[in-house]
Amino acid sequence: MTPRANQRGVALVTAMFVIAIVATLAAFLAVSQQVWLRQAQNLADLGQADGITRGAIELAGIALIEDAKLTKIDTLAEKWNEPIVLPVEGGFVTIQAKDAQSQFNLNNLVTGPAGSRALNPTEIGVFEHLLLELGLDAALKGALVDWLDGDANVDPGGGAEDLEYASQPTPYRAANQALESVDELKHVKGFTPEVIDKLRDYVVALPSDRGVIPLNVNTADAKTVAAVMRMPASALEAATGNDSTREFATKQDFDKLFPGEAKNRGNHDVVTNFFIVKVRSTVGRITRSTDALVERNSGKVIVHWQQPSRFQIARKEEPDA
Repeated sequence: MTPRANQRGVALVTAMFVIAIVATLAAFLAVSQQVWLRQAQNLADLGQADGITRGAIELAGIALIEDAKLTKIDTLAEKWNEPIVLPVEGGFVTIQAKDAQSQFNLNNLVTGPAGSRALNPTEIGVFEHLLLELGLDAALKGALVDWLDGDANVDPGGGAEDLEYASQPTPYRAANQALESVDELKHVKGFTPEVIDKLRDYVVALPSDRGVIPLNVNTADAKTVAAVMRMPASALEAATGNDSTREFATKQDFDKLFPGEAKNRGNHDVVTNFFIVKVRSTVGRITRSTDALVERNSGKVIVHWQQPSRFQIARKEEPDA
């Protein structure tokens, strides 16, 4: 080859390399821009989903107040127990209320303000009955009582205080105060993940400054009601029938079905003040799921807590041809 041909060959190869580099750089910038645009859209959708969630919780509170004006009891047959799906800009939102008093309140075991917390033997007996009804160790109630009470005395029925918790691989102390959530049970002696999973559908942790919060016998599971009434679940079901058909107008109407000793029975009623509002907001590719504990009290709504919101990014499906 001549020197001129060699030069043309080198120039051609160099040009091809430059074109390849430019094409790669252009593709990289295009992909980066697409990713940035998608992230910006996701953040905008997330902000919109958060706003919709707050509005949905407020809307649920208003609906619960209106329900209290219309009916004097709460049952599973009411509208608040049905999910509502509403369209919103760019998506939809699903709202459903769950009766928090359909589960046994663990904070009923020990009540009162800090420094003067007192054991409630009746409610402790109810919890022990529930443990046995679920096939769990009754000694678990002793450990929970020690976790809730304000002293350092170990309950003789399987309790645990600071000394035992301090000997754990990661030392800590007994809370000696009310539970903030059911998940806190994982720190209490004997409450393994398996035990908590068995209890989760039957117990709840409600604010401790409201005293002993009654169980709603119209909405609670048969095993929970049986524990409150201190009787076998089979006997309760035989007297009341299916859960969804319970619509007792008063506590007295319910108690008439079970004449006899009443002093050992737990606190129960047919009215609910505490609800867990479940909201699922979907905007674009973002889905936000949030739970909030709402108290309906004398025409007002109090949001005690809102569970740290979880969100997921859904894959955008191509429309069917």
